[in-house]
Amino acid sequence: MNCIRLLLLCMCCAPMWAGLLVPAPQNPVSPPQQADTTDQQTDTVRRHDIDTIVYIRARDTVHYRAGTKTMYLRGKSVVSYEQQKLEANRIDMDFGTSTITAQPSSDSAGRQVGFPVFSDNGQEFAGARMTYNFKTGKGNVVFGETTVEGGFYYGDRIKRVGQRTAFVEDGCYTTCDAPKPHFYFNSPKMKIELENKIYLNPVILYVEDIPVFALPFGLFFSTEHGRRSGFIMPSPLITSNRGVALQNLGYYFAISDYFDTELTADITTKGGFTLYNRSRWALRDYFSGNAEFRYGYTRFNTDSPYQMNLGISVNHSQQLRPMENIAVNVLLTSQKYYQNTSFNPYDRLQQIARSTASYQRSFFNGTTLNLNMVRDENMVNGSVTNSPTVNLSIPQWFPLRSLKNTANWLADVSVQYRVVGRYFHSSLRTSETDPFVRTEYTTIEHRPAITISPKIGYFTLQPTISYSENWYAQQYTQSINPADSTLNITRSNGLFREYTYGAGVAASTFLYGMAYPRIFGISAIRHTLQPVVGITYIPDQSDSSLGFYGYLTSPITGRQTRYHRFAPAGQLASPEQQANITLSLLNKISIKPESDTADTVAPRPFDVLTFTLNTSYNLASDSLRLRPISFSLRSPVLDAIEFSASGVFNVYDQDLVQDEATGRMVWRDVNRWTGERVGGGLARLTSMSVQLGTRFSSAGVNFEPRTYHQESSDTTQDGATLRNRFGQRLNFQEEAIDLFGDTSPGWQPLTMPWNISLSLAYAVNKPTPDYMTESLFLAFQGNLTVTQTLSVSAMGSYDILNQTVNSPIIDIRKQIHCWNLSLNWVPTGFNRGFFLRFSAAAPQLQGLVIQKQNTPLYR
Repeated sequence: MNCIRLLLLCMCCAPMWAGLLVPAPQNPVSPPQQADTTDQQTDTVRRHDIDTIVYIRARDTVHYRAGTKTMYLRGKSVVSYEQQKLEANRIDMDFGTSTITAQPSSDSAGRQVGFPVFSDNGQEFAGARMTYNFKTGKGNVVFGETTVEGGFYYGDRIKRVGQRTAFVEDGCYTTCDAPKPHFYFNSPKMKIELENKIYLNPVILYVEDIPVFALPFGLFFSTEHGRRSGFIMPSPLITSNRGVALQNLGYYFAISDYFDTELTADITTKGGFTLYNRSRWALRDYFSGNAEFRYGYTRFNTDSPYQMNLGISVNHSQQLRPMENIAVNVLLTSQKYYQNTSFNPYDRLQQIARSTASYQRSFFNGTTLNLNMVRDENMVNGSVTNSPTVNLSIPQWFPLRSLKNTANWLADVSVQYRVVGRYFHSSLRTSETDPFVRTEYTTIEHRPAITISPKIGYFTLQPTISYSENWYAQQYTQSINPADSTLNITRSNGLFREYTYGAGVAASTFLYGMAYPRIFGISAIRHTLQPVVGITYIPDQSDSSLGFYGYLTSPITGRQTRYHRFAPAGQLASPEQQANITLSLLNKISIKPESDTADTVAPRPFDVLTFTLNTSYNLASDSLRLRPISFSLRSPVLDAIEFSASGVFNVYDQDLVQDEATGRMVWRDVNRWTGERVGGGLARLTSMSVQLGTRFSSAGVNFEPRTYHQESSDTTQDGATLRNRFGQRLNFQEEAIDLFGDTSPGWQPLTMPWNISLSLAYAVNKPTPDYMTESLFLAFQGNLTVTQTLSVSAMGSYDILNQTVNSPIIDIRKQIHCWNLSLNWVPTGFNRGFFLRFSAAAPQLQGLVIQKQNTPLYR
């Protein structure tokens, strides 16, 4: 209010203000040095020795009385100075007592309108009456109200004693923006430090004007802007298995603009504790990331032993150069980590903790370098696999384009090269009590490629000359112990190479068929058939002199068996001669919609169904020449229906034969067509999978929220939002809800928006006649918006064959104006339970929460 004090001091220095009555102009006005009767409707500005400009404005009158040294402003009056402004329907200034008073006026309905609003650098105060003494610099606001970041405070009296400090008598603080707050904190004594804290002593929580909670000691709420350090209020919980629990107790550290961290703890009286450290960092577009460290020493109840739970999660991405970046996602955990520490039902279903790290660099010539690391850990039985890889890829190079007179297919001859280094290490077991089985190998893959694609008429020819080579750091030798006929495997370390080569040629073309039905908005249907026929030759490389395969004689059967000396690291060399005729058929059905006469661009056709078929025939084999026939079927663009299917057929029958190494009877393919057996059919299905999905949705109308009588006379003024809220609170009158539509001007259908997604997945695997696995799952996910503030969502899957429901999760969310109510319910299964949470919507009151749960962690 320093502006008012300066304004009144300027007025006291004016020598000629006798009986001045000025009709209020619409532009800013300040008192003149002397009477000016030429034009009283224009603005006048007086410069004083304090080198300031003070503006006065009133819609009705500005009346100055020299005898009593008073000035009256009526009708939307404004007094402003620099960044400070006072607005009210009535402003009275008494130079004798050095006071200024602002108050509202009454309209024809008897309501108070034009409440005083004082603003200073964005901070606004509203009140029923404001008084300020410009000599002492003190002021009072009767039944005042103001705003803080995300909240409001008001009281019977507000006394401002400094630029940033005020005291409130019988004060209230709330984050509810309703004219009549649904809840507020009340205190007979309240102190406000702007952009710092609000102090209350004592504290009483009111809900719908009913006291529900009280603290006999003082408390404060922070109102600082932006990120700041501070304590994190815990959420208390009483459980039957772990006693009294305090969740999320800790402290937040806002260390800098680029880094922050928080330390929290979940403490129970009977179940141990869990400590958390969560950090975040970011620097513009250069890098960003987060990390979490979790350590727990917990038990589920007093009869269970304590378990140590340790987890480290790090996510970091960084752009080193325009074509160089790194990304790290690390998750290292102890066994049953999520099951012992997480409330999230999705986390509790997770069994694999995967960590990945990658480095990628692209060079200007197109060469790319990739370094990748993948680590998988089974959190149930402790199995671990590590597989780092290095990939260097040289792009296509056309060596003949630099020569002259190459305007033919020779110019398209391209050469590529790719090298991949792999290291694999695993420690696997099937249960927690079984011993670990360790596997380790190293492979370097060299993949040169030459591509030629000449075109002859309607046919495209693609000759190929292939060569692949692997380098290994180990090889294996198998032998049979004559004493007990057990198999011994000996590993030899060193540098070993394996290679393979071949040649071939493939020809392809396109066949089209068109139909013009002119029905259902379809202009044309096109069927595309792309056959690809090729022949490839690969030599027999099973000779032991090459060192790719080894042989041993079974002491049981006396037969000689062959094994690959580099398995499981890889296998390139063919154990038999191959002269394969390959066949591939691509069938595609496309439709073209009819075009509208108003369209300037013809609609484009789109694919509705794609079907592929692949097989090969080995001319060099003495039996089982036809390879299994694989197929795939999918609908790529249909939005309402998602469909895909794939499978493998085998035309050869199976018989029980004696295994060469063990002598046991096993099923093997025999050189006999399945149709020769009664009921065998054309081929036998060895595997198939089908996925069918669809989505349904419905859009509804918006529900209108409850309305209140509005104060409309001040909507064009500065500070209108605070004044309107203040006026609505003082002149509050809630509209009666028309439940039965007696006073509604019409009717409106009640529509609740919803969406549902369904997917059906069927899989069957039958490698032998006496073994078959089959699964049929129906997955569902849906959302229903009951009202504008109430929504229900559900997801899960149903095992049709076993008639069980897997991992159903139901979420119910309700927004109650300034409160949020959520319920997460898992009806059945491993994560059976519920989590009910009722909390304030304002972020600064996130610790104000009531929760009830019955989860696997807290019963």
